[in-house]
Amino acid sequence: MSSDVAMALRGRSVLCIRPRHVGPALAGSVVGALVEADLRHVADIASALSTYARLGGVPTIFVADPSTARVLGDDARLAGCPVLVRPLAPGAIEAALGTLPDAVERPLAGGVSAAILALTDAFADVSAGRPIAVAPFAPASRVFVSALKVAADADETLASFVADIERHHSPTLRHSLSVAMNAALFGLHLGLGRGELALVVEAALLHDIGKAIVPLEVLDKPGRLDAEELVAVRAHPSEGERLLRNASHPVAPEILRVVRHHHEYLDGSGYPDGLKADGIPDMVRLMTVVDIFTALVEDRPYKTPMPQAQAVAILRSMTHDGKLDPAIVSRFVEMIEERG
Repeated sequence: MSSDVAMALRGRSVLCIRPRHVGPALAGSVVGALVEADLRHVADIASALSTYARLGGVPTIFVADPSTARVLGDDARLAGCPVLVRPLAPGAIEAALGTLPDAVERPLAGGVSAAILALTDAFADVSAGRPIAVAPFAPASRVFVSALKVAADADETLASFVADIERHHSPTLRHSLSVAMNAALFGLHLGLGRGELALVVEAALLHDIGKAIVPLEVLDKPGRLDAEELVAVRAHPSEGERLLRNASHPVAPEILRVVRHHHEYLDGSGYPDGLKADGIPDMVRLMTVVDIFTALVEDRPYKTPMPQAQAVAILRSMTHDGKLDPAIVSRFVEMIEERG
């Protein structure tokens, strides 16, 4: 963001995203939007305007150059949205922001908030070149497990727990939270103890921490990755382990193995080390199944959610091909089918 916009937003609860990530979920969970629009070098202006229009109903302020401002003013869908035209008078953005509604935060379900804070801070640590502060993850995981055990007893409460996870608009962080929830539900189904469950959740929250070094334009690319981009993404397990080995506190070896090996397959076709069956611990096998299922059924910038039955069919096919542990897949599918 340009410096005047960044300065104006200081002290506010702000989510900074690219236009292509704007959708109904975002529009339903923010009190207002500040859009810095520049259509001078946009190839498909109609598409860009359609993206802005997805904020329909959300009080929106545009900051734009004169030519962009004229285009915005001609679009009936954006009628009523203030457009601040550069060059701006001092304090113009702050004054416009003062017209937006005050934020009223809906409390997050117990455990989700602590996990989000731990993850957000960890990604910020990587961006700033600091050692990851891992100490908050253990207590956050215990609270997450306690809250989920209560939520899992009632469909309505569990749906609220899921909704709180889906309120987070970073696809990578939302995926980690979803994997943690599905892993905890699976652990409950298997009868794991509270300590084991907390360890599984902590591993799930951290399993993709290596993606903190992958550029967002690669992580969220809507099309097929090229060879160089694929190398960057496939480096995230080993980079994640490296980041955690240099963290502020020692990390449990079980978690390090999950982080490095959650893309390994029993037939040796996975990465980064091409491990085979005997070299892959049970917790890693469990997390691999949960990770694959969660990725298939969730919404991503480059794909739509897959129906649950189709995702289960893929798990079974991968088991038949010798990639996944058949006993773990069988129990996981049993849990999914019981919960509907």
